[in-house]
Amino acid sequence: VQRISGGLTNQLYFCGIKNKSNESDVPQEVAIRLYGPKTMGVVDCEGNERLTDVIISLIVSDNKLGPKVYGIFPTGQIQHYYKHRQFKPEEQKDPKLVAEVFQKLARIHAMDVPIKRTNNGLFNELDDCYKWMADNNATKMFDDYAC
Repeated sequence: VQRISGGLTNQLYFCGIKNKSNESDVPQEVAIRLYGPKTMGVVDCEGNERLTDVIISLIVSDNKLGPKVYGIFPTGQIQHYYKHRQFKPEEQKDPKLVAEVFQKLARIHAMDVPIKRTNNGLFNELDDCYKWMADNNATKMFDDYAC
């Protein structure tokens, strides 16, 4: 078991079997996502603040646009683990790579999902995010990363 860093509120862990079996249908490596509190006070579905996240994760998984979800439980999910590395700042300037990322994001956002949508949801989220960052002195990150 190894913790994977980088999330804002959730904790993500890699869990793998030391002596892997190629003959098993059981996943030998998984990612365990443990939910933290939603950021900026965003709460979905009257008290079940993670219901929307679970619905979207399952649909994205079923459409092969995100990791396969092996299981869900009240405080998290078990997902397929992908060996990976961070998306480096210099890669974020590669127009071809950025276009590929945004095309996949567009496919996710264009999906028909059974959740409540708000007219200005994205802009409200961005406003809330900016206010939260300003209130928590997180704007220093913009200076540090020259954003």
